[in-house]
Amino acid sequence: MPNLLLTYKCNRSCPYCFAQERQKAQNPDGDMFLSWPNLVTVVNYIVEDKQDAVPLLGGEPTLHPEFVDIYRYITARNLIVKMFSNGCMSHEKIEALLKVVDPDRSRFIINVNEERDRQSFETKMQAEFFRELGMVSGLSFNLFRPDPEMDFLLDLIGEYQLRPRIRLGLAHPIAGEPNSFLRPADYPDIAARVADFARRANQRDVFLSLDCGFTLCDFTDEQLGILTRAGAALKFNCGPIIDIGPDLSTWACFPLSSLQPQPLEEYPSLKALKAFYGTYINQETEKRRFAGVYKKCATCRHLKRKQCSGGCRSYAFEEKS
Repeated sequence: MPNLLLTYKCNRSCPYCFAQERQKAQNPDGDMFLSWPNLVTVVNYIVEDKQDAVPLLGGEPTLHPEFVDIYRYITARNLIVKMFSNGCMSHEKIEALLKVVDPDRSRFIINVNEERDRQSFETKMQAEFFRELGMVSGLSFNLFRPDPEMDFLLDLIGEYQLRPRIRLGLAHPIAGEPNSFLRPADYPDIAARVADFARRANQRDVFLSLDCGFTLCDFTDEQLGILTRAGAALKFNCGPIIDIGPDLSTWACFPLSSLQPQPLEEYPSLKALKAFYGTYINQETEKRRFAGVYKKCATCRHLKRKQCSGGCRSYAFEEKS
């Protein structure tokens, strides 16, 4: 399912930010916001691809001056708005959204940082967002430190009665750009922390989902059992996601956003675009003899059986950083 960026602008400065390369590459004189014709074009592609949702990203998508109208348009076309946001939304825009929000067509995933990584305004603005829109909001948390503290996520869900789901994402290197991310050497400890957190989340009926880039071998059988019993959605593969910028440029995913961006309208379908990126990224990683983030990935039976992709492919291009 492709992601649509409403804008490159953001009101936070997170050290792990995947979008920073695209923000720096953006022409300051160019369009910073998605236009209505481009919105209609992308939604038509999504409908033709028989998808039921439009994932919205940024930057920060709610900074689009017509965000509420965009939300109304997408839901009017009988599609779900799956929005990835930081929840730092103005009071006026929250009030406007509350008048039209459809709980059955809204899936908001709000990215929150630990207190030590927050800017001063985040806690206050997110608290208002959760008070008003908690019924359609779950949480997202990015792992970029080797010592994350995650229990506060469970407290937020309990305090604001949020949807009991937490997306856990790994911060990966961005090809050609410096950013904060976890090294594979940290993965076993992170796997143990995630499993322990899953046990505590399960006690409070909260479900976890692991985003792309996790490696299967870093979890012990016991840890996998804990995650399975806790109902966690596990993901150990890496493939083209497809991000679509406000100008209809596309790229495979944010960590690989500098590699061969393509104009959306040169492709007849999202399926064709995804096939291009799948072939291209495979060719580029094979040139670099990259099988995975570990040497042992080259002979791993789980990789051969396509149970695991060996971690994020952005590591194949890390020498450019």
